[in-house]
Amino acid sequence: LRKGEIFILFCLYLLQIMDKIDEFLYQKDDPSGGISIYNSITKTYDILNEEEVKLVQKLREGTFADSNFNPYPEYVDYFTGEKLQLPINCAPDPKRRFVPSVSEHRKITKLICAIRNGLQLKKYTTSRIPQYSDIWSLCSEKKLSRNDRKRISQYWDAPKLTLPSTSESYHPPLEYLPDSE
Repeated sequence: LRKGEIFILFCLYLLQIMDKIDEFLYQKDDPSGGISIYNSITKTYDILNEEEVKLVQKLREGTFADSNFNPYPEYVDYFTGEKLQLPINCAPDPKRRFVPSVSEHRKITKLICAIRNGLQLKKYTTSRIPQYSDIWSLCSEKKLSRNDRKRISQYWDAPKLTLPSTSESYHPPLEYLPDSE
């Protein structure tokens, strides 16, 4: 670049700076009170009315332009919003939802057999219930075999009472006998 070209560029730069300074001074001395905007298309200043000034202020604050706008409307659930009398699907629940499957049935029967034979103990029996030694027994149950445990744990029926005879029914209490009244 030659000296003349540099001078021309410097003058253009100064003109741009002067334009910015002039614009700033014009906005400060604006007779409309600073409510005008420079229109770059027409190269003039347009004066804003009160509604447009409020709109610009709301946009600067970060709020919504329309004061009637509700950003959080009530939520309407389209599937359960209206309570229907009858279900949409009228088919009853299938039986397989209530009956355990074959594999579950097998697992349950294995657990039942293990619990009955004493092989499967419940987890809470050993941890929550304190274990005390039986001082009156001759030998502890842990040393007994499975057959001995079955023999000891057999159920014994209570002795049967004699049934009332017919003679008792012929002698009812006095309150049940008929009176002359």
